[in-house]
Amino acid sequence: MTRQLLAVILSVILCLVRAGGQEKMPTPSASCSQVLDFDHPITSLPRSVQRKIREALRPAIDSIIHDPGMGIDDVNWRDAKLYAIQILRDTEGTGLYAVSWQHPQFKVNSVIWIVEVKKNGTRNIGSFGGWGMHVFPGSNDGYPELMFAKKGYREGGGAEAQPACARKPGFTYTSVACPKQCADQLNSR
Repeated sequence: MTRQLLAVILSVILCLVRAGGQEKMPTPSASCSQVLDFDHPITSLPRSVQRKIREALRPAIDSIIHDPGMGIDDVNWRDAKLYAIQILRDTEGTGLYAVSWQHPQFKVNSVIWIVEVKKNGTRNIGSFGGWGMHVFPGSNDGYPELMFAKKGYREGGGAEAQPACARKPGFTYTSVACPKQCADQLNSR
């Protein structure tokens, strides 16, 4: 009974702490200015990986194509011009890729998906936007923390690069607050 009560109290405290604000990334001194551009077409990957990634992204691409508000009706999901950055690959054939669809309708900030390729299946585990990305070092669970660089506008006018960070605490990548210095480092490039 005491253990159950303690477990309930700890669960409530954890919920209250998480409800108090957005979770922050623990990476204190990562250099957010080292941004990778999406300049490698998906065709540079092995054909089997290309096929798996396209199949995993088919529902997401189709939903954009079939959204009348997007104004994209000149593309079939198989023909979407995708670019990929390999985030990591292990010896068991698992790969983690950031895949960007750079359609002219998106202007500067393209849609970016995080795709996990495994021998037993491939899945889309996150969706973000931007023009580039940074992989933070030091992940111990095989899913590194990521930062997406996107074009935005600063208060008072003028363009600036804005960071959007992500972590995979569960089944998918979710947004988290970036380290404090990321915005300054990103705009000092």
